[in-house]
Amino acid sequence: MAKITLLSIDWTLVPDSPKMVVISYRRTTDPDVPASYIIVASGVWVPPSGEFYAPVEIGGLDPAQEYTVKVVSVCGNYSFQQNFVFNDDTADFSFGFSLGFTA
Repeated sequence: MAKITLLSIDWTLVPDSPKMVVISYRRTTDPDVPASYIIVASGVWVPPSGEFYAPVEIGGLDPAQEYTVKVVSVCGNYSFQQNFVFNDDTADFSFGFSLGFTA
């Protein structure tokens, strides 16, 4: 099994206080509709630095599949999606995220 570890968000505009986000994922081949997403965390606070207080892990993934991870800010409903493809060398990797945000 494989996993994705999310470490941080790269805010477009740095907020002045921690902001809550919802993190979900789907197989990239599945349709981009709400029913395809599996919610990993529905109330994760992210500080202005962008680094999660604790890394968010999405485990139990098939390394032969490509996944799309979606992060949505609760305040303003801004979102960002990132596709992840596992390579043959390793099934585990970490990734910093970008997320558009307006305070």
